[in-house]
Amino acid sequence: FDLPEAPTGDDAARARAILEAPLAGFPFVDGASRAVVLSAVLTAIQRKVLRSAPAHGFNAPTPGSGKTLLADFVSNIATGRDAAKMAQGRDGGEDKKRLLAVLMDGDPIVCIDNIERTVDDDALCTILTESTYRDRILGESRVVSIPTGATFLLTGNNLTFSGDITTRVLMATIDPKSERPEEREFDGDLREQVRRDRAALIRAALTIVKAHQIAGRPTEGLRPFGRFEQWSAEVRAALVWSGSADPCETRELVIENDPRGAALRSLLENWRAEWAAQPLTVAALIKEIEPDRKTGLHNVKRGPELWAAVQTLASDGRGGANPRMLSWALRHAAGRVYGGLRLQRGEGGSAGRWWVQAADDEQQGEVAHEPDM
Repeated sequence: FDLPEAPTGDDAARARAILEAPLAGFPFVDGASRAVVLSAVLTAIQRKVLRSAPAHGFNAPTPGSGKTLLADFVSNIATGRDAAKMAQGRDGGEDKKRLLAVLMDGDPIVCIDNIERTVDDDALCTILTESTYRDRILGESRVVSIPTGATFLLTGNNLTFSGDITTRVLMATIDPKSERPEEREFDGDLREQVRRDRAALIRAALTIVKAHQIAGRPTEGLRPFGRFEQWSAEVRAALVWSGSADPCETRELVIENDPRGAALRSLLENWRAEWAAQPLTVAALIKEIEPDRKTGLHNVKRGPELWAAVQTLASDGRGGANPRMLSWALRHAAGRVYGGLRLQRGEGGSAGRWWVQAADDEQQGEVAHEPDM
């Protein structure tokens, strides 16, 4: 098929309308959610020339809302067939094996379908941001390096992301506001419609990209999206320039719903309010905030809030806190900003002291003479 020789901004806007038309029956909660689906289409078509690309999540509050259908909408435009689907593993180790297998199979689009547990996957983080992924094949001593040029789609009910993956995913949300959304009626079969009109839909997607390139790739004043600079410049900016909402607006909800991030924000805010910049060891922190087994009371005023945060980060499964897990969580969070605060670490290995300071406070000497606990 032929593209316009020199498509304009108006051509791009019309092309965007063509891409959006088949999505008319989906109850997106906002324009940014619809933009995530358009972004997934452009990403899937352009993926082989992009160094990296974020994952695109399709979320809904109830089963049968159309999340998997959205994944197949994207895949049918890009490949002419439904997305290759894999189930989420029981844990991160199993996910790692499955991800290596699908990369070795070479599917251009991978859909992790019907996700139930919180997504917090180190392997997927690496795959999304690096051009190659290196790992050992299960049951062999052989290590392989595989290109990561696949588009990853994630579907689930009330999708939740935690940890580093929150900086690598966009999320479209649909809400049919129905107890039985699977019983809704649609006009025609979307998969068949897309396959029938596939050439026109691909032409529309490429028209947006080409028109944006001819216009000099205007950035539209978008905030940077680290690790995905090329994708942001060539896919995200092209969509926004054509009149779409910014798909990265959905990142705010992803971050807000991160249970680990929320726990760290609560921990730092209440720690700072309770002890200012006074250093504490992990053992001292747990001793101060854990409830008395007889009375249920805490030693400090903000004990309940602090204890709830610690339980999210480092529960021992028996109602207590695991010091080693908490130490790991603090080390992982050290220096990062949460709610305008960040955690700092002193010397001493596992017995090292920790304190919380304002993110814009460069005067770390304020803690030098505080008493140890």
